[in-house]
This record gives sequence, C-alpha cells and structure tokens, in this order.
Amino acid sequence: MEAKTLFHLWDMSSNISEDGSGYIEMAELRDVLAPYYGWSEEEKDACARGMLSKMDTSGDMRVDVEEFQQFITNQTGNKRGKEFDQFVAHLRESVSKETQNKERERRVRSLRRLFRRWDADLSGFIDAKEFRDVITRYNDYSVAQGKAHAQVILTERDHDRDGLLNQEEFLELLLGHCHRQAPEDFDFLSYRISRSVEDLQAESSRGLTVEFRPVTVDDLEAPWELSNPSRPILLHGRGVDPSKQIETLAERKGVRLRGNLIRHEKSERSALDDLVRWGFGRGHWIYFTLEYDLAESERFLRRLGVLVQQQALHTLHRKFRLWVMVPTNRYIMLPLVLRQHAVPLDLEVVRAAHEATFREKQREAEAERQHAIAART
Repeated sequence: MEAKTLFHLWDMSSNISEDGSGYIEMAELRDVLAPYYGWSEEEKDACARGMLSKMDTSGDMRVDVEEFQQFITNQTGNKRGKEFDQFVAHLRESVSKETQNKERERRVRSLRRLFRRWDADLSGFIDAKEFRDVITRYNDYSVAQGKAHAQVILTERDHDRDGLLNQEEFLELLLGHCHRQAPEDFDFLSYRISRSVEDLQAESSRGLTVEFRPVTVDDLEAPWELSNPSRPILLHGRGVDPSKQIETLAERKGVRLRGNLIRHEKSERSALDDLVRWGFGRGHWIYFTLEYDLAESERFLRRLGVLVQQQALHTLHRKFRLWVMVPTNRYIMLPLVLRQHAVPLDLEVVRAAHEATFREKQREAEAERQHAIAART
C-alpha cells in the first residue's frame, strides 16, 4: 500500500494541482531520481533512460503502478520492517521536494502571466494607479481604502522606491503571500485577481472608473433571504465576479465560507468533498465558481444538483448555503435538477442597473462642473 501511495504522489509531482496521468513519465522519473541518486546534470538523462528501461517491462516508455511496485520490490530485495520503511521514506522525501519545486515553478508561470495582464500599458511595471485600482476592486474597498492599503503594500515591497512594482517585486509579493496556500487556494486567488484586472480594464474601455461597482453585498441579500439549505443560490452571467461580496455577506451572517474554483476533474472532486464535509456536515457556506463554459461544466452541475437534492431528504444544517457562479447568460440551459429548486440571480442585469445609475451620476457631476465653470466666467 505504501508503494502504491508513493506512485500516485510521484505521478502528480509535475503538477500537483491536477490529476496525474496514471503513469510516471520519463521527465518525472529523471527529476525525482537525479537528486536521490546524485546524478550530475550531464549524466541524469542517460541514467534516467537506463532506469526507465529496467522499470518499463511493457515497453511503452513509461511506468504504471504495477511496474512501479515491482521496481520497489527489486530495489528493496529482502529488506523488511525498518529498512524498507527508511528506503520508501527517503524516496518519498525526494518526490515531495520535486513536487514543491514544480509547484513553485507553476505558480511563477501563472503569476508572470498575471503580471503581463495587469501591466495594462506594457511599461514593464505596475504603477501605483494600476496597483491601487485592482486592490480596490479585489477587496471591494472604497477608493480611499484601496489607496491606503495599496500604499502600505508598495511601501513594503517597492524596494527601489520608484513607486512602481517590477516583475520580480511582484513575484516576491504574491509568492510570499501565497506560500502556505494549497494549490487549489492559490488557483482561486490567482483567478480572482485576474478577474479583477480583466473586469477593470474592460470597464475602463467603456469610460467607467474604479468607483463603479458591478455588484454589491446588498444585491446578494435578497437571494439569500429567499434561499434555504436545500435551495442553492445560482448566480449567472459574464463580466462580474461576486466572490468578495459573498465573503462579506458570510461575515455579516456569522458563518464561514469555503470557496472553490472549478476548472478540471480534480477540482470538481475536491469541491464536492468540501460540500459534503464542510457544508452538509458543519453548516459552512460553500461557493463554487466555474471557470469553464457550460458545455464542459454540465456533467459537474448535474452531479451537484443530484447531490443537493439527495441530501435535502435528510437534515441539513440550518446555516448551510450553497452559492454557484456559472459564467453564462443562458440560465435555461443549466441542468434542471440544479435550477428547479434554485434561487437565480442574473448578474448581468444587476451590473447593467448599477452602470445606468453610475452613468447618470457621472452626467450630473459633469453638469455641475460645467455650471461651476460658467458661473466663474
């Protein structure tokens, strides 16, 4: 059993955020065994190929779980008890170190992409305004709160004191902030920041400023009041991310919130596990936001609807609520088993109403400004 567990850890070592392939590939074998056996940079490829040829009895240039278990048996020989445990523990440590290295590399790649997206003017820096605006949107701050918080961060992280964040300062900031987070939590954080960046840039192109709020906590109060533990709140639409507002509403109601980004099968399983353990079991609010489109997510949404209706036949914690954010304006296309008992909220309609109000205030402010200019002249 220990060997089988080790195999699955090794299989995911190149990207722990997703499911493994079911095999240990050449690169995964090399990257773990090179430090374990002390292979040099020049010899590690040849040594890994030699090791693979010994382990790969099927000739498909990869190692499955049965071949791996046989490898462990061959390596340990007659070792039993403590000696066997020590061998597996040392190998497991090498797998763990390589997994951590690969996860850091994955996060760096993700954050470099985020930096390029955030750097709207392609200057190679994130200036104070670009940084302040995203901090304001991400945290649902007022402009004054966003400015103050951004200034604190810039003071700590802007090492050369030029009022800008270069890419290395940006990486240091977010890697430091996220270093204790599980891969799924890092992905959710990165997704939320990316959405803040993209939404702000799209709104700016339409003449909207950072003061504009596409959704507020008060917008979520009404569907919450209509919901109950067996009636999920189903949010839908594009161009709006209500994550922070749901988090704030949960704080108001005195409950804990667990957020999940759904983007592949592993995240689906993790999300459903959270739903059963923390939602059904402990009365936490569970928030799922789906990154992929409706066609890809239909199977998961169907499973989710069935699970909620099955659990509704039993006693549910009175504080439990399920929030689901689906990036589509085709609500009628969502699986019936999920939407038939849900409380829907079209966030595109909400955003449009806020935009109309905001633009009216802009027109009034401009009229007052023009009147003041005329009065002075």
